[in-house]
Amino acid sequence: MTPWYCSFFIGDDLMKVILIAGKSGSGKTESAKIVQELLANNGIKSVITGFSKYLKLFAVEFGYWNGDENDKPREFLQNLGMDLRAEGNNLLIKRMNEDMVIYQKFVDVVIISDVRMVDELEFFKNNYDCITIRINSNLENRLTAKQRQHITENNLDNYDKFDYII
Repeated sequence: MTPWYCSFFIGDDLMKVILIAGKSGSGKTESAKIVQELLANNGIKSVITGFSKYLKLFAVEFGYWNGDENDKPREFLQNLGMDLRAEGNNLLIKRMNEDMVIYQKFVDVVIISDVRMVDELEFFKNNYDCITIRINSNLENRLTAKQRQHITENNLDNYDKFDYII
């Protein structure tokens, strides 16, 4: 039987993208690494990337963060993310879409490990050959009550079009 991630390569020539969604601390990055290893074991080249790379770069450049993943300025990142996602001008989607031009020259699959918003999922599903994965976890995260209520933590709660839920 052909594994799900290999049958993905039958069909059109659109760039292959795996979108991984979930709340903070749910295991999105670890899941992306597992998927990348499965692909590599089958001779499929992939890259793991994320929308948050742009937010993190700005936070470091502006001096709000030293880059330590255990000490993220969560509220700053959440608020900056919403500024960059402003309605009608979603810079995060535009930048990631521009990156695809480069990725397609070097890899077979792009794994986006931090999808948080419906419009991010829908854009890539409408423009690329995608598999969508939702990571549900009961792991405790270190977010405050206010941070847990942020739209980036809850926007996908009622989204029911995932290919896989883990």
